[in-house]
Amino acid sequence: MGKSERRALYAEAKQRVKAENSAWCADLAVWDEHRRLVVHKGKPLLDPGPVAGEDASDLARRLYARRRFLVALQVSDPVEYAAEKKAELARMRPRVLALKEEVAARGAYRPGAYDIQAMRMTRRDLPGEEGGCPWWPEVARGAFLCGFDRADKAWKNWMTSAADTCKGVRMGMPRFKKKGKATDSFTLANPARSVIHLDSTRRLRLAGVGSFQSAKPLWRLLAKGKAEITSVTVKRGGHRWYASLVCTVQQYIPDRLTSRQRTAGLIAADLGSQPLAVLSAPLDPADPHSNTIAAAKPYHTAERQLLRAQRALSRTQRGSKNRRKAARKLGKLHHQIAQRRQSHLHTVSKSLVTHAAVIAIGHLDLPRLTASARGTLEMPGK
Repeated sequence: MGKSERRALYAEAKQRVKAENSAWCADLAVWDEHRRLVVHKGKPLLDPGPVAGEDASDLARRLYARRRFLVALQVSDPVEYAAEKKAELARMRPRVLALKEEVAARGAYRPGAYDIQAMRMTRRDLPGEEGGCPWWPEVARGAFLCGFDRADKAWKNWMTSAADTCKGVRMGMPRFKKKGKATDSFTLANPARSVIHLDSTRRLRLAGVGSFQSAKPLWRLLAKGKAEITSVTVKRGGHRWYASLVCTVQQYIPDRLTSRQRTAGLIAADLGSQPLAVLSAPLDPADPHSNTIAAAKPYHTAERQLLRAQRALSRTQRGSKNRRKAARKLGKLHHQIAQRRQSHLHTVSKSLVTHAAVIAIGHLDLPRLTASARGTLEMPGK
């Protein structure tokens, strides 16, 4: 077989597969439209949709006739319609899911987060050697869906970035988390306030996880109806676990400035490398040196402790329990340093907001500025 014959066979096979995929995708679109119309979320009455014309497929005509029957039943007998609608969705969802799996296996459809969640539900009770998840009852139910949603967004960002259809920095291919290197965290959504709620002024309860210490101000806002918890992200930092809540809060922002803010007016802050920031005006009029904010250096303070912890870690044997203990101790020190640095930044930002009416921040990108100064042997930099 010559080269031209192989090319012709390849082109013919490619066109045949493309036609088959188009037919599969057309059936999937018809089933998805049928499911959306039967559910009629947010609408009191079922809409049968546009009339299936002569050029429509047999599947589209059959599903349209089924929707017309449901519309007539909803008007004549609402109780019977509710039971028939429930039975229709129970028959339709497994069929649509199987069709999506088939089209995805052929490479013509990329399932989304909810599709992957539905596929997992059909396999979770299988044995481990058959692709099941015997440990799924031990994990919070919402963690799966939030994880699938993040993975779906990561793949979409990578595909749009690779196709040059989005602005910004080029996104890389998503990578799986690796135990011991990736940050330990998970996210739970809060539909209908059933997953996340406060037991008391000091206890936060997550469904499937347990209760933790919480904050009293959030309890007061929830008690007054001025806040609503949207989601929570539980993240491990060093030797501690932190729960970051995303809330919708009704906040009162005063339209009047304080006397201190009116006196200070505009303050410009120049972020540098040696001091943390240099201000255009001192924060305290009595102290002329308060226009310079020194950078916190918790690393230098804890340098001796870090040196001892790193030496103790290097002297242990790989894979031993003592090495894990030494690694936890070293991680605890690094986490404390990060927390002190973050606390200092929060203190500085709070003082700037309370002292000034308007804040202008100028920041120089030092790595890029110094990159042009390297130069070459022929043309040295400055």
